[in-house]
Amino acid sequence: MRFSPIYLMVGEASMSYAEIEHILGPSAVMEGADIDLEQAIHAAQERFPGRSFCVVDEWEWLDVDAPEVVIQGLSGEGKKPVMLLVLNALFEKKSSLSAQRVDQVQ
Repeated sequence: MRFSPIYLMVGEASMSYAEIEHILGPSAVMEGADIDLEQAIHAAQERFPGRSFCVVDEWEWLDVDAPEVVIQGLSGEGKKPVMLLVLNALFEKKSSLSAQRVDQVQ
């Protein structure tokens, strides 16, 4: 699901979703789960007990260019150089003591 307009805020500047797509270039669609927020929170808590997590509905997966030494180091840990650009966060749990809907943050 896409909402329009989407803006990335950086200080006083903002970028629309179209501007972000222009910067990032061609992309492929990655399907997420078609569940409501409460189901997503419950699933994340079961899969990652006691860990921080964030539920999002607008995001871009970015494959990052990195020096070979970095790629090899990450590969040894079963990881790749990637970044998740979150455009719309719905819920954030920073620790077992603090969890809130993003729309409740002041």
